[in-house]
Amino acid sequence: MSKQNAGLTEHANVAGYRKKSDAPSKSKVHNTNVSISKSGQEKRSRSNDMHADFLESQEKYKLLENYFFKIFIEETKSQGLSLAEFKTPHYSAHFANGTPFMDGNPIFSAKNIATGNILRIVITDDVSKYAKNHNTIDNFEELCIVMRISELNLVQQDISSWIDQQAQESS
Repeated sequence: MSKQNAGLTEHANVAGYRKKSDAPSKSKVHNTNVSISKSGQEKRSRSNDMHADFLESQEKYKLLENYFFKIFIEETKSQGLSLAEFKTPHYSAHFANGTPFMDGNPIFSAKNIATGNILRIVITDDVSKYAKNHNTIDNFEELCIVMRISELNLVQQDISSWIDQQAQESS
């Protein structure tokens, strides 16, 4: 298999529908950022430390879900749309008995009621880099953003762009 096809397969497997055999990854991600202060001293900070072990802590997982919901609310309001125009979460994140999946697929999902289009955000260590996958599901478009926990800073712009697109298609 070519390197290019291997990458597509990697993204497609993560972006695909959930299978009963899917098991959550338990690996931790630590990303150290280094910045230089005006005095020339190096400052180190742990990026995303508050979420690094989200797969192992129900409380931290819920905080991360709320982080995405807050971004979604802010971006929806800033574009003059109502939350009533969306169903969120769109995909179930719980087993039939109510136990949460807590595997990051999806960590957030929303469906535009008017257009039928879907936004799904997946966090996994099983991807080499931030990816945006466009899927067609039941004649509707799904944007599936697949990312590592260390790439949280990249997602807000894509959420905003997706909401903007929905506003244009709804009008």
